[in-house]
Amino acid sequence: MNKVQQGYYRDSQIIREIEARGALCTEQITAMFFRGSAASTKCQQRMKKLFDAKRVKRTRINPTGSFCYYIEKRSGRLEHLIGINWVYIWLMKRLKSWESLWYWQYEMDYGILRCDAFTGIKNSFTEGVKFYFVELDRSNNTWDKTRKYNQLYESEKYADSFWVQHTKIFPVILCVTEDKNRLPLIQQSVREENKHNLRFEVRLLDDLINEVVSCRG
Repeated sequence: MNKVQQGYYRDSQIIREIEARGALCTEQITAMFFRGSAASTKCQQRMKKLFDAKRVKRTRINPTGSFCYYIEKRSGRLEHLIGINWVYIWLMKRLKSWESLWYWQYEMDYGILRCDAFTGIKNSFTEGVKFYFVELDRSNNTWDKTRKYNQLYESEKYADSFWVQHTKIFPVILCVTEDKNRLPLIQQSVREENKHNLRFEVRLLDDLINEVVSCRG
């Protein structure tokens, strides 16, 4: 393809990804589709053209923040969605050459809890899939996810879920918090309330974002 064709192809990829993810901010689109020292500028220019052509809509989470792009209707939980999508991009960026993001679904309800997302990473050699529950912590509320995931494990209310036939191991619970001051609280909860020794991975959202940005190239 020549440069013009490459540009049109990238535009279609961007639009498909925004539609699939519900919304993406400028930094996320830059990380996913643009490279080089001028990546941010190129992304902003391209997204303005797509906006002017009415192929995407845009808004800001706050007056000083970057634009967030969506296709049809703005999410009522836009900040939360953008946070979850950083986790999605982080998972995509850290895939090995023999891995693929085999499954991704927002907000799966298990009765006891509703996870923010559920994902599966497939190994192309072994055909095995490693599954994750994804939880984004954005509030000052009491952290109850450790207890709830242990209750879910006890109740076996997940037994009819499609992923059970693909693994013999209960999924990893990936807990991502926006507040570094909440990190010790969540870690303590995992140490003290995780009576079934479920696999929790606790991360800071800013660390994930920095990893994504640093590998942009």
